[in-house]
Amino acid sequence: MATAPSLTISQLTVGVRLTQMNVRVIHKWTRPDLKEKGKIGSIELLLLDAENEVIQATIAKQLVSYLGPKFTVGEVYTIRSLTVDSNIGLDKATSNPCRLKFLFSSKVQGINDTSIPLHGYRFADFEDILDGKVATTHYIGVVGKLFEIGPIFETRGGYKCRTIKLEDIRGCQLSCTLWGTHTVQVPALISQQPNPDQSKIIVIQCVETKKYEGQWRVQTTFNATVFHVNPDIPEVKQFESSFSTPSASNSLQVIDIPDDDDHDVLTTENIKSICDIKQHEKVIINPYPLYQHDISPSYHLTHVIIERTLLHVGHSC
Repeated sequence: MATAPSLTISQLTVGVRLTQMNVRVIHKWTRPDLKEKGKIGSIELLLLDAENEVIQATIAKQLVSYLGPKFTVGEVYTIRSLTVDSNIGLDKATSNPCRLKFLFSSKVQGINDTSIPLHGYRFADFEDILDGKVATTHYIGVVGKLFEIGPIFETRGGYKCRTIKLEDIRGCQLSCTLWGTHTVQVPALISQQPNPDQSKIIVIQCVETKKYEGQWRVQTTFNATVFHVNPDIPEVKQFESSFSTPSASNSLQVIDIPDDDDHDVLTTENIKSICDIKQHEKVIINPYPLYQHDISPSYHLTHVIIERTLLHVGHSC
């Protein structure tokens, strides 16, 4: 009998039976049983194919002991005989309209397939999150430089939480609320880094977007969220290089400003963050606390005025 051809995630439609697919497991977490305390309700997987597409797959409670141990994050598998359902329910971790469901007849086999990417990270833009443009219907991923770690405090309901702030290459700052065990685990993970002077680049998988006191932020989930600090991946290396000290090709000059008003002006009251000045050649601030490292290297030339001092920050692309 001929072997069934392997499908890709983009070829799946709701209601069909998946015959065969090669995927890498990029995330795995358990959901508790809502009826039986201390029991596992399901195992959730994020699967990545050779086209860099991602889909969520659910191993139901009855199959957890049988199929759960077969999957390891980072490994590649051929999976066979699954159903393709609508992507609804709790812990929705992708925008894909489909979700895979394992059956008693499903088969799993470990393989070696280097054509499938290693991580498949998808990072939401800080500006889009802060502007409320990111969908709240599913979990997202973010990456940023650690800017601040707040103290632990207790809510009125008795839940412990703390806030960390992340910064992107444009200086936009995003608040992330840590709940439960994350309040302790994340600072511990950060403190374990071998070089205390190195910038801490934080990669977070599966966080929720939430509007709190009129401001958009992200927050951890109780089951799916995972943190990585300075992971050795190309995306982080590229991100970290954006904060490097200016060299000959990223020079900084300071000059005096003439006493005239012939400037393209962005007034102080319109400035909320460095993101607001990225399209302006000249900014008059009286004063405004911007810093050299906040200037994005993705722009050829930016002028920032701080207390009547004009900073020319230029670079080659």
